[in-house]
Amino acid sequence: MTRFLTNLRRCDRSRLGALLYPASYNNRINTFNLVSMPKQNLGKLDRILRFALAFWWLGPMAPSYSSEAVNTIIIVVAWIALVESFYGWCWLHTAFRIENKE
Repeated sequence: MTRFLTNLRRCDRSRLGALLYPASYNNRINTFNLVSMPKQNLGKLDRILRFALAFWWLGPMAPSYSSEAVNTIIIVVAWIALVESFYGWCWLHTAFRIENKE
């Protein structure tokens, strides 16, 4: 490997370095700034209640019905409530411009 690098011309070394260490490595670009999180619009109590609902509906004590469609809807709503409880953001609150962060 070192023999190969010594035979490279100076401009080739800089290109090789650019391939091995891209600009993001040198500049330490924070990738979390590239994707902006939406503003939280759920209050503390709302997040706790959503988490409790999701925990109940995804647990062994979940309600079950004879219709598979209803059971699937319950599971989907529970996962949405769980994700929203962690993020603190609800798309319906944004759509209806409801702000209950306090």
